[in-house]
Amino acid sequence: MSKKDSDSRMKRLAISLYLLSAILILIHLKKTRNADYIVALGSGIIGKKATPLLSEN
Repeated sequence: MSKKDSDSRMKRLAISLYLLSAILILIHLKKTRNADYIVALGSGIIGKKATPLLSEN
């Protein structure tokens, strides 16, 4: 097997693994979740008051 064939196989394997992981992530994100609240880490909430940038969203 030549180096060119080996490189081509590695590229195809990397692309296949990337596509498989993307599909699995999309399936995982479609699951519905019953959440009472959402935690926004690093959002700048001080006490019960949100920052202007966060409150716009």
